[in-house]
Amino acid sequence: MDWTDLMSSREFEPVVANVNVSKRFKCCDCGKEYTAKHNLQSHINYKHLQHEKKIECEYCGRRFTESRAHIRHLKNRNACPNSPWPDA
Repeated sequence: MDWTDLMSSREFEPVVANVNVSKRFKCCDCGKEYTAKHNLQSHINYKHLQHEKKIECEYCGRRFTESRAHIRHLKNRNACPNSPWPDA
């Protein structure tokens, strides 16, 4: 089962939002809420579905399922002190 199957199920219908609530999409597994459906899809895909960590950091060996997580890791000197990425 992938996130498209999960998102089409009734369990992941948007939360009815009132005017004061900015987050409308809620994960039924953990309750985390998001303002955009694609962010909920990414959360489900990353946190609740089993995926092989195919991307390996060439500087420290840590592995990632998504390239954006790898890039974020490289930008963070505390996470990857050997990274050549310039400090932000």
